[in-house]
Amino acid sequence: MGTSASNKGSKGTSPIVPPWADIDGNGPGPQPDAGRFRGFRREMGKFVTSGDNKSLQKALGHYSRNSLGGRGTSVRRFNQMVVSGGALIGTLNELRNGGSGVDNAGVNLSRLAGQPVETAIQAIVEAIAPDAGDRELVRAAMQDALIECLPSGTNFDPTAITDALLIELIIEYLTQCVFTHIVYESGDAFSKNTNTVAAAQRENELMELIRIEVDSHATPLLAASSNLGSNQVQNIERSILADVLDIWETYE
Repeated sequence: MGTSASNKGSKGTSPIVPPWADIDGNGPGPQPDAGRFRGFRREMGKFVTSGDNKSLQKALGHYSRNSLGGRGTSVRRFNQMVVSGGALIGTLNELRNGGSGVDNAGVNLSRLAGQPVETAIQAIVEAIAPDAGDRELVRAAMQDALIECLPSGTNFDPTAITDALLIELIIEYLTQCVFTHIVYESGDAFSKNTNTVAAAQRENELMELIRIEVDSHATPLLAASSNLGSNQVQNIERSILADVLDIWETYE
């Protein structure tokens, strides 16, 4: 994954909802506690070094309650990622129905049909990822989700995109968004385990836990979905994130 390369994460005094995520115009959220990441990073570091699932639970509780400000602000922190996810699904839906992608991605992507799928993925990500803010997190999440869901070693065929694939992509993209944000905000937690094999295993365990949580809440919402538009996808993504983060908030 490579996501856990050394990083410092956000400062505790930084806005809980930064300007680029304040898409709804409701402001930066409550006054941040300078120590809002402390418990999260401490417990995540314990999990990375020991593999103790109780420490992971505690870390996720601190992450949702304190680092993200709890109910009311936690989902808003993901606003830019949610909007990008809506644009991704909207673009692919547009392309499979014979459109150009302009309505959702802002550029004509119809030329990607028949090109290697790896080339198409790069072009789609570059077209949709925001110019600033959470750009790198969005790019990583979107690229990894597309690689996971689209068949590798083939040529990109928009007409082969099914409702089932789009549902799978929504789940995978959200999983990757939450994972990349957790790892980014964990500071140096993942570098505390100098055993690279063990550290990678902790990444995999965290990723799988997130995927299971997202999938369990997404499946009922997406079961009968068809031809989802960007705004519909955004609403579904926010509902899934709210469900997951609300559960984590109860972890002690």
